[in-house]
Amino acid sequence: VGTADMYYSYNFNHPHTADYTPLRNFDSQHNQFSFALAELALSKPPTSDDRVGFRLDLDYGPTAAWVHGAEPGGLTIFQNIQQGYVSYLAPTAKGSLQFDFGKFVTQHGAEVIETKDNWNYSRSLLFALAIPYYHMGVRASYAPNDKVTLAAALVNGWNNVVENNTGKTVGAQVLVQRRVVVPIVVRERRVIPLLGKRRSDRRGLHIGGLDTAR
Repeated sequence: VGTADMYYSYNFNHPHTADYTPLRNFDSQHNQFSFALAELALSKPPTSDDRVGFRLDLDYGPTAAWVHGAEPGGLTIFQNIQQGYVSYLAPTAKGSLQFDFGKFVTQHGAEVIETKDNWNYSRSLLFALAIPYYHMGVRASYAPNDKVTLAAALVNGWNNVVENNTGKTVGAQVLVQRRVVVPIVVRERRVIPLLGKRRSDRRGLHIGGLDTAR
């Protein structure tokens, strides 16, 4: 799967930094057409018939350099590999257990690096400054059913393929998927003559217990 990300941005505050808007993440260029990211993602998910898989995301552009700006191993080697890991689907009596080893994006936060998968084009300061972009290590995920997934990871730390200390970081995650059915009822009452009188006209929308009729 391939994607290309380009944008035009104009800051009406006319920043003193000329062509750069402070406190922006991947869309920081002011009053210019900009190229942000080109990505090619290759993957082979593991299955019960072939239990070994892989994922490789190749990136190019200023976004890739920004993501790896704090990498102890430097930009030259790692900035063009956003993700690169091998997967193994272990045989289990119930559910599915998968192990991934390599470099993978973080599970933290609600925003992502790729604009096409993000809620907004811009990113929050929490995404830019408060959470990591990626990890290097091993992670495991176990799904006993289609509603619950348990995950754990042992990694070098935040944004470091090359280790820069003697410690390791441990992460855990619980994902619960729930289907919510929201009833929507459109209701209408028409004016009907009745013995020379008229009944009131009432229309409204009923959503999951919230009556908006008036």
